[in-house]
Amino acid sequence: MLGHLPEDTTGFVGRDDELTLLDRALARHRLITLVGCGGVGKSRLALRAARRVREAFRDGVAWAELAPLQGARLLVATVSDACDLSDHTPPDAGGRTVRVAGGQADTAGARLL
Repeated sequence: MLGHLPEDTTGFVGRDDELTLLDRALARHRLITLVGCGGVGKSRLALRAARRVREAFRDGVAWAELAPLQGARLLVATVSDACDLSDHTPPDAGGRTVRVAGGQADTAGARLL
């Protein structure tokens, strides 16, 4: 099971309503995007939500740090590395299978935050 989540080094107060909304959204949608001004806690909220739901996914959860990227060129490689996928081949036309070294990984039940 993946568990590549950064350590939570600071306290987390409040935001229970937002966490509940994220829990519900992750149960229904494959991709969730958090938007807001810099410094309002989007990353900390996403990290807390990932910790709350990681047991619900047989392959666990992974964290891909996207802030350092200067453009989309390394996006697929960064996310693939975070998910321990050694081959960065894009998903097939159906979007359900990702090719990995030595086989294929089913991503049908995966959720991204």
